[in-house]
Amino acid sequence: MWLPAFARVPEGHWQVTGRFIGKDADCYLLEIPEGNYLATVELHCREIANLNYLVNGVSLAGDRGKTAVVEYLHLTKGRHVFSVEGKDSDYALRAFVTSVPDPFFEEEPNADFGQSKPIVFKQSYRGLISKRNDEDWFRFHLQGARRVRVSARAPEGGLLSVRLFRHGLTCLDQKVVSGEPFDEIVALSRGYYGIQLKSNKMQEEPYSFMIAPVPLASDVEESDQLKLTWGEELRAAAYCSDPQQIHGMLELAGAGRGKIETLTTNHQVTVEAGAPSGNQIPLVLRLKANVPTDEVVEIAVLWTPEGAAKARKSIARLSILPGEAPTTETWEDLPLPEELIGRFNLVALEFNAKPVVPAGLNQGDASRMEKRTLALMDGFNNRGRSFVTSVREPQQSEIALPGNTAWALGGTILRLDSERDLGEGLREFRIEFSMNGRDFTEVFAGELAPHFEEQPFVFGKPVDARFVRLVPVNIQSGKNVGSMALAEWKVIAAHQESPLLMHDIGAEHLGGHIVFENEEKNTRVIAFHDNRCARVESIIWRNDPKHRPDGSKVNPARVRVSFSTDTPFGPWSELGETSLNPVGETGIRVPAGTWARFVKFEIPLPPEGKQYAGFYPLPGVIEAGPGSILGEWGAYQRKAIYERVTQPTVVVPRLPQGGGANRQDATELMVGQEVTGSVWIDEGRESWFRVIAPAGDINHLACRLSGERYDKAALEAFDRGGRPIEITSIDRGDRSCTRYVPARPGDEILLRVYEPERSYVFLWDDSRSMERYRSRIHAALSSFCEELDPFTERVQLLPFAKSPDGGFLLKDWGAREHEMQAALRGYGRRSSSEAHDNLVEALRLLEPIPGNRAIVIITDADAPEDNGVRAEEWDLLERMRTPIFGFHPLGEARHVDVVQDWADAGGGAYYPIKSLGQLEGAFQQAKAALRRPASFKLLVSGARIKAAPPGKLKISPGPVQRGEITGIGPEDAVEIILDASGSMLKRMGDGRRRIDVAREVLLDFVSRTLPKNTNFALRVFGHREAGSCRTDLEIPLAPLDKRSAVQSIRGINAVNLARTPIGASLEAVSGDLAGVSGRRLVVLITDGKETCEGNPEESVAGLAANGVDFRLNIIGFAIRDPGLKRQFEEWAGIGHGGYFDATDAKGLRDSIEAALLPDFEVEDSGGKIVAAGRVGGEPITLGSGRYKVRIFSKPVRVNEIEILPGEMTSLRMLP
Repeated sequence: MWLPAFARVPEGHWQVTGRFIGKDADCYLLEIPEGNYLATVELHCREIANLNYLVNGVSLAGDRGKTAVVEYLHLTKGRHVFSVEGKDSDYALRAFVTSVPDPFFEEEPNADFGQSKPIVFKQSYRGLISKRNDEDWFRFHLQGARRVRVSARAPEGGLLSVRLFRHGLTCLDQKVVSGEPFDEIVALSRGYYGIQLKSNKMQEEPYSFMIAPVPLASDVEESDQLKLTWGEELRAAAYCSDPQQIHGMLELAGAGRGKIETLTTNHQVTVEAGAPSGNQIPLVLRLKANVPTDEVVEIAVLWTPEGAAKARKSIARLSILPGEAPTTETWEDLPLPEELIGRFNLVALEFNAKPVVPAGLNQGDASRMEKRTLALMDGFNNRGRSFVTSVREPQQSEIALPGNTAWALGGTILRLDSERDLGEGLREFRIEFSMNGRDFTEVFAGELAPHFEEQPFVFGKPVDARFVRLVPVNIQSGKNVGSMALAEWKVIAAHQESPLLMHDIGAEHLGGHIVFENEEKNTRVIAFHDNRCARVESIIWRNDPKHRPDGSKVNPARVRVSFSTDTPFGPWSELGETSLNPVGETGIRVPAGTWARFVKFEIPLPPEGKQYAGFYPLPGVIEAGPGSILGEWGAYQRKAIYERVTQPTVVVPRLPQGGGANRQDATELMVGQEVTGSVWIDEGRESWFRVIAPAGDINHLACRLSGERYDKAALEAFDRGGRPIEITSIDRGDRSCTRYVPARPGDEILLRVYEPERSYVFLWDDSRSMERYRSRIHAALSSFCEELDPFTERVQLLPFAKSPDGGFLLKDWGAREHEMQAALRGYGRRSSSEAHDNLVEALRLLEPIPGNRAIVIITDADAPEDNGVRAEEWDLLERMRTPIFGFHPLGEARHVDVVQDWADAGGGAYYPIKSLGQLEGAFQQAKAALRRPASFKLLVSGARIKAAPPGKLKISPGPVQRGEITGIGPEDAVEIILDASGSMLKRMGDGRRRIDVAREVLLDFVSRTLPKNTNFALRVFGHREAGSCRTDLEIPLAPLDKRSAVQSIRGINAVNLARTPIGASLEAVSGDLAGVSGRRLVVLITDGKETCEGNPEESVAGLAANGVDFRLNIIGFAIRDPGLKRQFEEWAGIGHGGYFDATDAKGLRDSIEAALLPDFEVEDSGGKIVAAGRVGGEPITLGSGRYKVRIFSKPVRVNEIEILPGEMTSLRMLP
């Protein structure tokens, strides 16, 4: 049922009435034609009834009562669904729509943190408590510890409850009375905060509140006796992949001793003071990698002269901006203190530490205590696997360290449980050590901050112990009842010695895992813990002893081993080929100083007539010292010992633009001269160069463009007159791309370096295991949609689907914000966790798209695996090198490997997610990474190359969704001509008659595939009389009525000895489809030749010549005569269509769908049509270069593609 659409006047009041019959429910659509509005929807009923606002079938706002009301709904363009539920009663549903929403007024739905509205500091917000159980939520984020002023005013005559939460931890709980404004300063730690506002009764007047950060050291006066200067302007790049630093100086009015203290409003920005020199104190301002956009970071430097009672301060402000060039200097940003970095966690299960349970406990208590302690040792943080104990009687966890000797211990690391409320998290704790397991001594006491990252603590000095004990004291909320929770406890060695005799880092329990394998090529690539790069000493090859060779089966005799320090696709350094022990293990020595992040094993094909006994087990990889990837380098960090040893801190210059800003100002570039620069599509920033082709035996310029990815920046070439030059060949590397530009010695060539259009696919896990993140995922995607620039970015959306019937949410890449918002609201919940299948769909879609491509995937990766799907997944990843930004709510270790491997395949990023707030922060970081400027290096040289082979283009249909064929528009018509002559009574291989199969396929086609109301006609011959040439229009042209069509088709049967009037049936088409203004799509299904003395060729030629848009496709069903097939192909060609051969039900079904797919044409860079074809048809041949493909679907779709020499480009049409 429909609520009347807001036709030309979107503001106003509408009403619809209905009746509940028995226990009943009705749904209504409220349509917003343009813009953004606020709506109030009321349900009035004689009995108690329910009103709900539904998104993806889930109620996001609702009310219950005889008058149920949902107020202040923010509705964007599109259709919005409301459901009403009641019993045996009349009702009235009313909608009141008002003007554009006030950005500072509450918007429904906002009933929890997941639906909360972000606020701007120092801005007053208002809202209305419209019913007794109503509550409104807002949120904000603090980058660092701050004091904030919370102000609130209750509605006239009412009471307002103001509560401030951080992941379940109550930071403020205040009742505000009307006429008594509330104003209080609260000290908060960094993190995401939710503000809940509610009242004990419905209010008629709005409340108001404001959050305003208090300036740093507000109780300290600024002084002109302190002069703060910096070596360069206080600006830095947001989300820079390298740490940044700026040097400064604090100059005092006079020399003297004193105390200096530095404060910042962002915990990722610090200021360190050096040793004073006279009246000057050197300062270093340091930013960690990937600091988010923060318009201004406030920096306070406090100086307290010796003997003075009060400090003085100087204030500076740092701007962190997207698109800004990084600072001129970087630094080593350690995730842990120097005393702990790279050392081993001695209470890890993989190092053979053991939980200790006190004697005297019964079996149940002992088992529970052991389980809790194991939860601290296993490295996981997922529900049901964490340390939870009672606040009143907290359990002490005791662990025996590996081996039988004492260890020198240097510190500890703890992490709170993100699966529980922050208020339940451990706060104060003690660490006790023992040499004998009986007598314990306290050696450290600490306090955890309220956040979910790892928190390291360094002991004052190394302490020897064989046993350690964690003694919990209290929790973050300060309550003395309830639960106490902790996710992880690590005890770190003071020195580098290992608890293991040998580091087999290829072992699964130590983080070794298979990245991908190709059984056809006998290739496997493996990686190590968190994909860290290790120093390798040797390889242990294991031929599985269970698979002993016999007559036709053999074990591998040789293996080729290669190493990569970068990606799972190389570049590779080969160790060479090694002979193997046929049964058992083979040790392979590796040259000293060999580093590997990924190891590739390639086995030659087995001897002719033989096959391998079984695919080999995971090889052993022995790590060389000193240092180890198994030490502590920060949770889920890819950087470890390799980066520390081989990549020292360097000074890097700010990247200039590189070339001229336009063609007229192109910079002269010498052949052989490498130039650096950056381009940015957001500001239209390009780099132009002028090159003179060198003398010598050359016919091309080789233009090598390198950067963080080969497709982040692109290059075009022009002659001196500005005419484009087609690039004839392209060589792609991991992070570079060489384009060959035709040129003769002395030619003047203009090169344009630019950032190409960005194409993103967002896909997310829609299963129940991701339920808690659902609303925040939608909010993050909606936020991205709002910021989308339709001129530089294009997006597709894919919630995980269990089958191709799910598919992408948008019809094409050119969707606007309101279309994306409507798609996010309107798709049905799919409850799928098929991560691999959906990633393959996304990669297929992106493959032919040129330019800057990326995938954002949000999943816990708890997905079934199919070897075939995984093989295609990694084949596509290797071919495309598309960066994947993986958001991973933490779970099992093997799932971490899956998402980390995706991220490393194309230079993306891995984001471990521990809370809703972290998801939002990581999404902001990923957005900035997608949109940051593209740095590049350009090197041009002369080259002589052979003519490049052409490439091929194949356009395939996407999955046909139920009731949707993309080649048909409302003005088009489809006519099926069905042969029901005597030959259709013959039986097929499965025993069924041909007519029965054809009838079944047609029934499925009209009931499931062909869209409702399609202009449709059905002509049948051979089904009425034996020996007759009769042809009948069984379904005259009309909008498709599926029920009526099904009844007609069910009544069709072949008649023995009936003849085949193909020509007469085709002649009748012009009358059957008279009056059709669009295309006339005719599909002839037949199993034989013309037998009624007609001339089908003339009939087709007549139809094709009469000036209408006509296409005839012929489906030969179970035809074996090659001559007849060729004749059908000729007739279909005259009719601007094609011939399809079908031998069974599936072939017939596929052929009918293919026959209705649209045509396409290909346009080169000069606008000339150079090729044409049909979707699903044979590939077409094209020279290398960029093209525009126009698919004549409904609506017409236009795609930019790039053809590479000698390669097949596959474009998949969206349904």
